[in-house]
Amino acid sequence: MVGLDKEMTESIKCPICKSMKIQHTGGTITLAMPYQGQDKNGNPRTIDPNRNTDSHKCEECGLKFSTIDQQGKLKYIVNTNSASGVMILDETSSQLRHEDKPKITELKSSGKKDTFSSGAVRDSIEGKPMMELLPMDLLMRVSEWYGLGAKKYGDDNWRKGQPIKRCVGSILRHLTKYILGQMDEDHLSAIVFNALSIMNVEMYHADDPQLNNMNYQEQVKGDK
Repeated sequence: MVGLDKEMTESIKCPICKSMKIQHTGGTITLAMPYQGQDKNGNPRTIDPNRNTDSHKCEECGLKFSTIDQQGKLKYIVNTNSASGVMILDETSSQLRHEDKPKITELKSSGKKDTFSSGAVRDSIEGKPMMELLPMDLLMRVSEWYGLGAKKYGDDNWRKGQPIKRCVGSILRHLTKYILGQMDEDHLSAIVFNALSIMNVEMYHADDPQLNNMNYQEQVKGDK
């Protein structure tokens, strides 16, 4: 359990069905000192000291939610998933309030249109990710590696975030074995997996210094 002691964990209830059957699905730890990091958009963000975030899943209704533990005190429940919106705990009243998902009233548009030989018109593909160009046949091979990992560690274990330095080390080991012609594992799929694991940390765990630990410039300064 990350962030929450046993007594606090046993006191957590599902904010919707009130079940006590709660599964801990992950968590992050920040430093005991304030840490200047970045959010997923690259904007500067100061992390509160002694603050831990834990993710949970209700085994009764399947609801996923998060709790914040700051300096040993469980403060509030945030970002609780709901089919029609988001449930947020009001710190003042200690009551959950519902925020509706924004209603979609119009399609997004780039301002440009493509016209086809049939006369049909669609928004321009310019500047959009070319998902249709992904090599699905090769990704099927990579997915087998993910399946092996899920069997050993559980589904989406890697999504919780793994230290970049560990991923880089694994990439170099598998690359070396591939160069040497060793066929004991699918080394190329392992390399792809580790590269995506690094991207996952950069996109969703940028505030965690324990995961973003691949900084040779700082190491060189330390050696001097």
